[in-house]
Amino acid sequence: MYNEEDLENSRGEKLAVHTWKPRDDEGFYVFGHDHVGHGKSDGRRVYIENVDDYCDDVIQHCLLVKEKYPSLKLFIVGHSMGGMITVRSALMHKNFFHGMILNGPLIIPGPQVLGMDLRASPFRTFVSRAVLKFLSLFIPETPLGGPDLHMVTRDMEMHKILKKDELRWTGGCKVRLLLAFTDCLDENINQLSDVRTPFLIIHGSKDILCNPVGSDLLYRRSMCADKKFKVYEGSKHQLFFELPHVRNEAFQDVAEWIKERT
Repeated sequence: MYNEEDLENSRGEKLAVHTWKPRDDEGFYVFGHDHVGHGKSDGRRVYIENVDDYCDDVIQHCLLVKEKYPSLKLFIVGHSMGGMITVRSALMHKNFFHGMILNGPLIIPGPQVLGMDLRASPFRTFVSRAVLKFLSLFIPETPLGGPDLHMVTRDMEMHKILKKDELRWTGGCKVRLLLAFTDCLDENINQLSDVRTPFLIIHGSKDILCNPVGSDLLYRRSMCADKKFKVYEGSKHQLFFELPHVRNEAFQDVAEWIKERT
């Protein structure tokens, strides 16, 4: 059963909350919210100066649900930017989550981020940050680049659905938001060995937005004993929107991984 309501975060902004109570969805109680500045939530559109604000909202929401259902084990699911937020939240609040599922997480940007390959050298990354800092002083809300659904999924029917979604942002990543991402990614990657939360990573081999190398790096560096990394050959960025047989496999893998730990 689906329900939608509002939640006020610690900064006084309204978040649009979505809840799916158990019916036949593997018996899971599922909840989430639109990040501030996204979807139906308050805030300047796709603009933030510190990713930790996203993380604070996630933790606040989870704590409220835990008050209602204290015996439930808490699993967090994050895709792309949400994967970055998930990793950051797990690092900031160790032992808070029983497990996390990362779907094409943003750990190392792919070569199609603004047309720049940020893996090329530390110097190029430094230059990128310096440029972003400069630009953010004058044009913080200017979007750079733009979305290409062919990078997201091979499923053309899903393209049609996404194009009809009026809440989907289509203007590219804003300068200040990208700088906040860069700062968070640096902090995350320097702490990957501190990730202790059990995790499942699923990643498309043809993802050029969030590099699968980043997922592999997390898998190898994390000191967590309970971890799994699965690559879906030929798949692109959003496995949950991929071709039907791929997304069905991905959903099944996630459900089975969670059930084995509940």
